[in-house]
Amino acid sequence: ARFVENAVVVAFPQALGFAGAANAGARRARGRILVFLNSDIRLLPGALANLVGTLDAQGDAGICGGLVLMQDGRVQELGGQIRFNGSGAGRFRGVDPMASDLPDREYVDYVSGCLLAVRRSLFLKLRGFAEAYNPGYYEDTELCLRAWAAGHAVVATSRAAALHAEYSTFRRSLNGDLQVRRQMERNHRVFLRRNE
Repeated sequence: ARFVENAVVVAFPQALGFAGAANAGARRARGRILVFLNSDIRLLPGALANLVGTLDAQGDAGICGGLVLMQDGRVQELGGQIRFNGSGAGRFRGVDPMASDLPDREYVDYVSGCLLAVRRSLFLKLRGFAEAYNPGYYEDTELCLRAWAAGHAVVATSRAAALHAEYSTFRRSLNGDLQVRRQMERNHRVFLRRNE
């Protein structure tokens, strides 16, 4: 709230995980578009305006994500695709965005919750992120699948870019890379059970 005018800070006595905290924040929000950002994201100029502008311009879209860049500037993802085994893969991962012709806007299977804009009415209709995935991983993927099933497209735009310190939040909270991998594997199994 020190840096953003009209920001409301909501504190909880215990950690709620990404889905729990995002859902709690969404219940208090009043805007027509909700934007979810990880604490390890640094937005590049125009990112928020382009996320919102893409949703406004693409009437069939209910969710929009942006161009997520790794700390070295290479692409982490421009949306994701779900593989045959239910695992996710970031599109264009490892590509140099300056040397590539990235699409301005494309339909994708899902976008990452680290940089995700969603129409508030749709988020409430879908009952938010599934908290079965707490503390994190795959809640964003399932939300996007539910949006598609409800007739709302998911798009990613390269015009909304952000730098991401991938895994850093969970690496600290889960005490290292091994626990992050275990959490991802656990939630992959949860995702498969919930989406058979």
